[in-house]
Amino acid sequence: MCSTALRNALLPMLLALSVGAAGEQDTLVEPAGPGQACESARVDDTERSWSQKAVITQRRLTDQMFRDPFRSPLLPDDRERFDGLNYYPLRSEFLLSAAFHGAVGERTFDLPTFNGELQRYSEFGRLTFCTPDGETSQLTVFQRQDRGAAGKLTVIVPFRDLSNGAGTYSGGRYLKFLLPLPQPLLIDFNRAANPYCAYNPTLPCPIPPRANWLSLELPAGEKAYNPAD
Repeated sequence: MCSTALRNALLPMLLALSVGAAGEQDTLVEPAGPGQACESARVDDTERSWSQKAVITQRRLTDQMFRDPFRSPLLPDDRERFDGLNYYPLRSEFLLSAAFHGAVGERTFDLPTFNGELQRYSEFGRLTFCTPDGETSQLTVFQRQDRGAAGKLTVIVPFRDLSNGAGTYSGGRYLKFLLPLPQPLLIDFNRAANPYCAYNPTLPCPIPPRANWLSLELPAGEKAYNPAD
């Protein structure tokens, strides 16, 4: 068991180790190449309005869950003074159209977590999208393989961006999608959430693999958690 302060101090080393430990992963999940100029497919007003309402609802339900002693990831003292998570204002430029390309075959591997455990995942596929800066980018989608049927209902995209440690959680954030995925798929970074280890260092959460380190800043979604706020 380690404190939040100690875990945060060790983050740079853990992230560096994850690159080395993911050496086998990197042969499975190659990082996207240099960004190429692109033009994002337009998200229509109906989709934009629906997504904004969904994000607002999700945030309200998440705050309710964090207050629930049976479901909350918060430490007891933090839960007692919990007054809601901190988010960036909704920004429409971070709702992006993406193309999904499924993985060929099922390749499973272990992803290291911030508390030293390993979690079994498979590469589910890749998302290709045009960033707000007008460059092509990719994110690898993973599916949990050691949670039985429950792990088959969703997929996750753990990622890092340049806001980490300067407004958002230093260890990165994630997006979650229900299956089956729609086509075309919308990536809404307004939904970006902290992993549970951001609130409780005893909880395991996967370290975003190097392939999912984005070279842009995403001031959208959930901000860094500070129980003193």
